[in-house]
Amino acid sequence: MNITIKALVKKRIRWGIIGLGRIAEKFANDLELVTDAELYAVASRSEEKAIGFARKFKATKAYKGYTKICEDENVDIVYIATPHHLHFQNSLDCLRMYKPVLCEKPAAINRKQLEEMISESKSNQTFFMEALWTRFLPFFSEIYKTIISGSLGEIISVRADFCFNTEFNPKSRLYDQNMGGGALLDIGIYPVFLAYQLMGVPQKISATAKIGKSQVDEVCTIIMEYEHGKSAQLLASIIFESRMEAEIHGTFGSIVVPPRWHESTEFSIVLNQRRTKRIQPGKIGKGYTHEIKACHDCLRNRWIEHPDWSHKNSLELMGILDSIREEIGLRYPYD
Repeated sequence: MNITIKALVKKRIRWGIIGLGRIAEKFANDLELVTDAELYAVASRSEEKAIGFARKFKATKAYKGYTKICEDENVDIVYIATPHHLHFQNSLDCLRMYKPVLCEKPAAINRKQLEEMISESKSNQTFFMEALWTRFLPFFSEIYKTIISGSLGEIISVRADFCFNTEFNPKSRLYDQNMGGGALLDIGIYPVFLAYQLMGVPQKISATAKIGKSQVDEVCTIIMEYEHGKSAQLLASIIFESRMEAEIHGTFGSIVVPPRWHESTEFSIVLNQRRTKRIQPGKIGKGYTHEIKACHDCLRNRWIEHPDWSHKNSLELMGILDSIREEIGLRYPYD
């Protein structure tokens, strides 16, 4: 796998951010905790918002619109935090200017879009990664090591949910079909990611959904089936709350991750002999720090993808999401 890019040997890596909503604020807060990171430029459709965000986080440049930040030669990498439907074009604009990209999940609306984005990354030898931050959190790295070690035996079942209650608003990104709204792409991606990372691509997918007035999935229930009776039971909703726990069951024991499992700082291992071990790896800041450092590793090691969350991983995950949407009859204008 050829994953070389031009090396960055400078002491500080200068970030740009496109899209300045709540998740961009959380990301910018964590950037301040990474010693070799600097928020250099921000971009928004609103000039006022860009200036205010830049002032708050001490960014050097504030751009109205998204194109100028791609052309700024002082920006080493761009974090794309716009709504789902803009990820495709925002990423392509950066990659075509040889600007490395960390794109918020889901990286695209569908696999066809993502294939084009990754093709551009490979063609231009420019770093591109989907910002699935859970993959880089210390708790998940420890879970992954535990499973790879074989101490849980063969993984038989995964159960995970991600549900919260929101007020219906057809103009909000969660309920707007034109913005890639719905439970699956916004939060259902986390339970699906967990099952995929631990069990792989399923042989069969069954899914049902409550499609709301704005024609997006307000509830999505998923069963992913694997060989020898293995399965994952997954749930996502934007109209009711759940405990947001995760359970991983193997032939020798289980792992239980407490709420909110996707950003946890701990988990428990329960062996069949009833011995329980609590693991508390913690995290730095909100936790985006860990994917930021992963991006820095890629830039400095001349990689266009990260081995722990590769282009192939993103493509396979998006393929699963596409299959789920086909099962529940959810379509977007971009399909």
